[in-house]
Amino acid sequence: MFNNLFILLMEIHKDIIKEKNLYICIFFSYCRY
Repeated sequence: MFNNLFILLMEIHKDIIKEKNLYICIFFSYCRY
């Protein structure tokens, strides 16, 4: 359920993710632990 919400958020902010690659990388690392 939480994963789906995250994926949805990614889809909405796809362009932002591409622009802020480093930030997303850090965010992913934070979410994993």
